[in-house]
Amino acid sequence: MIRLAAALALAVLLPALPANARLLDDMNEHDGFFLRFHLGGGSMNAKWRDLPANSLIDDLSIDGPSGTFAFSLGGAVAPNLILFGELTSDAASNPRTTINGDRGRSDSSLSVVGFGPGVSYYFMPVNLYLSGSVLFTRATVSAPNRADGQSDQGLGFKFAVGKEWWVSRDWGIGVAGFGMFASIPDGEATINWSNYGLAFTATYN
Repeated sequence: MIRLAAALALAVLLPALPANARLLDDMNEHDGFFLRFHLGGGSMNAKWRDLPANSLIDDLSIDGPSGTFAFSLGGAVAPNLILFGELTSDAASNPRTTINGDRGRSDSSLSVVGFGPGVSYYFMPVNLYLSGSVLFTRATVSAPNRADGQSDQGLGFKFAVGKEWWVSRDWGIGVAGFGMFASIPDGEATINWSNYGLAFTATYN
């Protein structure tokens, strides 16, 4: 009797197993609404080029550790292919500053904010993605008891490769390596800015 019951149970359950497996696969897909948060840190470098000949400064650069936050919002246009708009901010406090060859710490901070369109593609089922954005950027230098100095708007790019793990049907968390680059006009000069780093990510999709 027990063997007969086991055989009957197998006859009922086995055909359902492939369907259940397909159902689990379908639960974790990159489609529909997309939201990603990116929080991390990196190494910032900013170098001023083409400073005016009549300026007292002919060599200026800033570098040091920085904190990065980004927010992306969009949606899937095809399975695993995401288009989004991104807002990102990167800031370095008390960075190392080199002026005319003299290197030291500054009590100022340098921040770069960018926004623009981007695209991500997920390689499934490993949930590994590549991402790229075109950013309209602006740099700001802030110092205590002094007015902030702000650049003109420039053009930048951001690239990232990341890996995420599903924690629910629509949420994934993970890590990403990123690089950001921009050429930012600052009056007659140009700031060549870059940042490389690692970030934690949380994505709803």
